[in-house]
Amino acid sequence: MSSKAKRIAEWIFIGLFVAIVASVASILIYRSVVNSDWYTERQARKSYAQMVEKINDTDNIKYVEIEFDDDNDLLNIYDAPTELFDDLKITSYERVEDIEKLLALYRSEPCVTVFFNDNTATSFYFTEDGKLYWGELFEVDCPSLLDWYNEVVNENK
Repeated sequence: MSSKAKRIAEWIFIGLFVAIVASVASILIYRSVVNSDWYTERQARKSYAQMVEKINDTDNIKYVEIEFDDDNDLLNIYDAPTELFDDLKITSYERVEDIEKLLALYRSEPCVTVFFNDNTATSFYFTEDGKLYWGELFEVDCPSLLDWYNEVVNENK
């Protein structure tokens, strides 16, 4: 093999090695960013902002469904108050990760689900200790929703 062909082969192998190392490094960097707390919080903030924008557009809400305690009774309300979610605030961008708590929240009753005209929905879960969790399992605070829910429950008992 001539020295020129040998040199070309060496440069090809060096180029391949650099490309492989760069690919592995970029995959590792991407994984570390996606799995970071910073990225998770940023995605939560983005998702929350989209939900708030959607839920505050009362023309976009088709109806609100309330699942009552114990009996799985459902009540669909088509004329929910326009100011129902005006005081909605997220208290923590930390997602619930305890499996037992997650299962308890998903099975919890009562649950208020807001259905939108584009056939999507978002849910709010109430706990026995008076906390409220939004569908992606972030703790939120919304006194007007709690008051409205209690009012509707008292009317339908």
